[in-house]
Parts: sequence; C-alpha cells; structure tokens
Amino acid sequence: MASFISETSNYLFVWIILAYVISNIIVFFFKNPEDHKHFYAFQFIIAILFHAVGYITLFMRSEDIKYFFFFAFQEIIIIAIMAIYLTLYPSISRLLLNNMIFFLDISFVILGRLAFKNALRQFIFTIVLLIVSLFIPFVYQKIKFWRSIPYAYCALGIISLASVWLTGTVTHGSKLILTLKLFGNNFRFQPSEFVKLSMIFFMAALFSQKKNKLRFLLGGLFMLVHVMLLVLEKDLGSAGIYLITFFFMVFCATASPFILPAGAAVGAGGFAFAYKEFAHVRIRVKTWLNPFEDVENTGWQLSQSLFAIGTGGWFGMGLFQGYPKSIPYVEEDFIFSAIGEEMGVLFSVLLIALYLFTALHIIRYSYRVKSTFHQYLLFGFAICFAVQVFITIGGGTRLIPLTGVTLPLISMGGSSLSTTILMFSVIQAIYVKEFNYKNLSKEKVHRIEDREDEEWSFEEDDDDEDEDEDYEAGEYEEDEYEEDGYEESEENAGKESVVEGNEDEENKDENDEDDEDESDEDESEEDIYKKYGVITGNTDPGEAKPVWKMRSTGRINKPEFVDDELLSSPTVDLSVVNEEVKKREMIEDFNFEEI
Repeated sequence: MASFISETSNYLFVWIILAYVISNIIVFFFKNPEDHKHFYAFQFIIAILFHAVGYITLFMRSEDIKYFFFFAFQEIIIIAIMAIYLTLYPSISRLLLNNMIFFLDISFVILGRLAFKNALRQFIFTIVLLIVSLFIPFVYQKIKFWRSIPYAYCALGIISLASVWLTGTVTHGSKLILTLKLFGNNFRFQPSEFVKLSMIFFMAALFSQKKNKLRFLLGGLFMLVHVMLLVLEKDLGSAGIYLITFFFMVFCATASPFILPAGAAVGAGGFAFAYKEFAHVRIRVKTWLNPFEDVENTGWQLSQSLFAIGTGGWFGMGLFQGYPKSIPYVEEDFIFSAIGEEMGVLFSVLLIALYLFTALHIIRYSYRVKSTFHQYLLFGFAICFAVQVFITIGGGTRLIPLTGVTLPLISMGGSSLSTTILMFSVIQAIYVKEFNYKNLSKEKVHRIEDREDEEWSFEEDDDDEDEDEDYEAGEYEEDEYEEDGYEESEENAGKESVVEGNEDEENKDENDEDDEDESDEDESEEDIYKKYGVITGNTDPGEAKPVWKMRSTGRINKPEFVDDELLSSPTVDLSVVNEEVKKREMIEDFNFEEI
C-alpha cells in the first residue's frame, strides 16, 4: 500500500505543479490581475494539495505519526498568516504570495524527507520571517526617504562585506560567515546575502535620479568595490550575482545595446583572473569539465548529483526511494538534485518554469509602476532572483562550474531564506503602495440618484518627469490640501488642467463653452469648486503640483464617494478605479476617462 501511494504521488506531484505553472501563464493574459480573487484562491488550494500529498506520502512511507502532526501544524500557521496578510493588505499581489507559499511547501516536503530536524528548524525560521514580513509593507509606506539615500545603502554594503573579510569565518574554502554573540549564543549569518538587497536599493536610488555619466561611473566604481571584497573572500558565486544584476540594471536605465556585451566581457575577464589566482576555482573548473576523472575525491559531489538526476527519470523514484543523502550538502547547494531524483525530471523542469514566471511577473510589475525608483528596484530584484536560480541549478547539473549558491525559498539556510522573503516583502510593499485603493474602498458609499445623467472625467497635469520621483522621496504630502479648495499662488495660476465632462445639451454652441472656460480664470477657487466640483492636488503655493478638475452636468458639489487623496495621487490607475466603482454598484455606467 505504501509503495502504491509513493508511486502514485509522483504522478500527482507532476500534475499539481503543471496546473500551478499553467495558472501563472494564464495570469499574464489578465488585463487587471487584481480582479480575479477566485483564481488566486484556486492557486492556494493547489499549493495546499501539493503539501498534503507530500506529507501523506512521507507518513505512509515512514509510518511515523510526527509527519502527520507536523503537516497539520504547518497548514494552520500558513493559512493563518495568509489570512492576516489579506486582511492587512487587501491589494497585495496574491500571485506573488501564492508562489512564495508554493516554493515553501516544496521546501518543507523535500527537507522533511531528507532530515526531519532540518525541516522543523526551517519551518520555525520561516514562521518568524513571515511574521516580520507582515510589517514591511506598512513600514515601507511610512518611510519617505528610500530614494534619497543611495550612498547610505552603498556604505552599508561595503562595511558589511569588509567586516566579513576582516573577521569572518572560513567555510568550504570561502570566508562567508560572520558570527555575532547575542544573549549568550553565537548567531551566524552570511552578510553577502543581505548586501544583495542593499546593492539593488543603491543602484535603483542612484539611477532614478537625474541621469548623467558621472552617476553611472560612480555606480560602477562602488559596484567594483563590492565585487572585489567578495573576490577577496573567495565568494565567487555572490560576486557573479552582483555583477550580472548590476549590468542588467544599467541596461534597464540606459537601454544601450553595448552594456550587456560589455558586462559579458567584464565577467569573462573576472573569471579568468579568479581561475589564475585561486586554486579552488581551478579545481572546480577541472571537476566541471570531467567530474568522473577523480570521482572519489574532488568529483564526488558533482558526479553524485548527476547520478541522482539521471536515476530519477521522468517521474522520479518517489519519496524515501532514492539516495539523495549520498550527495554532500544536499540540503543546501544540491537540493535541486534531490528533487530531480525523487520527484522526477518533469517536476524539476516545471519547477524551473515556475521560477522563471515568478521573475517575469516581477518584471511585469516593474513596467506597471510609475515611480522610476520602483521600476529599477523591481527589475533588479527580478534579475537577482533569476540569476541565483540559474547559478544554483546550473552548478548542480554541470551547466556551469559549481559556486555554492542556494536555491531560493527551497534550500536549507537562514540567510538565504531571510533575504528572499525580505525581497518578496519589499516587492509586496511596492505593489501595495503603487496599486492601493483602500481610501476609495473604505469611503462611505452613497448611492447616487439620477445616475444615468452622470458622466465624470479627470486628468493629471504632469509636466515634470521628476515630479513622480519627488513624490516617492517624500517631498510631497498628499493630505495637506484643503477639502474646499486651496489658495493658489501666482506661479501656479493658469497652469490648471481642466477636464470637461459631456454636456447634456449636445447642440450647445462651442463659442459659449470657450467663453465659460475663459471666465473660470477670473473666478475664485471657491466659486469654481461650487460650480464644477474642483479637486486640486497642490500642497504648497510655491510648488507646482498636479491639479485636478472634474465636471458633471447638473451636479453642484463634489460627490461623496470620490476620494480626494486618490485623485491627487500620481500613481492612480483609472481602470482599477473604474472597476472598484462598478464593483460596488455605485453607478452602472460610471467611467473615469483620460482626456
């Protein structure tokens, strides 16, 4: 019976992850992904199903009741944290949250098979990280200076890496670990994992400011300092991730066709230097070229990894049916090989596809946001995530030489797990900040009479490209204008952007309409407000801010369901606002339009 369940579970694993990958592909065709909550609920059910099948198989094969209770405890905690996330941040990216949960479920299943103790440790650490991540979107929105301190991120990264170089602990030939004593216990972590985030913040903040050659030269210079410190520590895997991420972010900022070839040339030169200077690099290259030449010593790890993947076949040998423990450090650097052996090549290929689509979705978010800083930040996160996956799987499958990098969200390791969950939390914070319409949804809803006669439109006057960036830097506050209008300065006079609604009388003379617009300039702000329902986004009479005007035939006052803060936000998305209004059935034919 146990053997039958184990063999059947392999086919179920493939079908489950296939359905989940297809769901990720389908999301690309959603015009407004936020409007398909039922679809994301289906994804979450698929993740729970995979988790359940995995632990039922572990329980049946081992006949150990602890797997059953461990699974139940995991599901209770994961569902509770998911519910808290959705309650605190209704506009969170459900797709990204589901993908993170699915990766974690795979980790819990494969680590539970390899060593129950490690799975328990990883789960406890994951709980702590997920609880901490609940606060990150809130904190991120409250702090306004993220874009304004690029050199602080740079200094933090260089100091952290220099500390490892001076006082770090050597692990597997590389100086990676920094040990701190906290509450009488030694706390070990890998700073280079966290510096990946500070490096991306540094480049995003630097490149989002006014672009000139000096900024790119400074970025390249400070990146060189990061990479040189990693080379001195012999952490060549992280150095490769930093370098590739840097050149892709420069390419994103400049769109120059010469950046990526130049990055490839720099990478080749750096690899040649490392091969010449470091003996362990030469050994790894020799092993990569022929792992079976010294299979009992230097080639043992890679050869066992290849044997494991080859033995698994298309559908795998089944949980507890393979020999993944013969691979040294299988829980960390070679966990993909363990997955290939016991869950199969098809599952492994679909797992790679899921990683790829996760990175593509993050890139898609980077194109949807309006803040340049957020665009670069999301793009950098996506590239860093994808490159780490490529280096890890490439090393274990002999596509590239081994580097000792972990598989995100699946491999055993506190520093790697912390960095990836923190990265996903920042992405969620940006998503909530850029696409959050809680003010509209929380506004007291009043049904409007004579709704068939109402048509509304508005437009933002955005002449300055840097205005959006100043908003992100915290220089503008959204709530500092008066509800009944504001006192406009002479500098801003005449710069208002007026959007007119459709007139009830289609035969109205155009000359009368022009005279009416010209008379608006002579009217007071209060008179204009009473006449048309004007909302302005100016916060300081001395600054040029977005100005909003709305008109509605037959309406005197601004409708109560329209939120001032929403309309003054430079990141407003009209299509989402329209869907929110229609969903609440305020006006069936209600529509905001850009003119």
